[in-house]
Amino acid sequence: MEKKCSMEDLLSLASDDFFDMLTERLECFYEAFLLREKQST
Repeated sequence: MEKKCSMEDLLSLASDDFFDMLTERLECFYEAFLLREKQST
């Protein structure tokens, strides 16, 4: 099940909305990670 991604596909994925969503997700994960680190000590 090998699917080659064309440059157009990648560029359409790399829209502002996509990156905004990704950034929000990463911030949530990072905050959760920090909270867990604090609790484990």
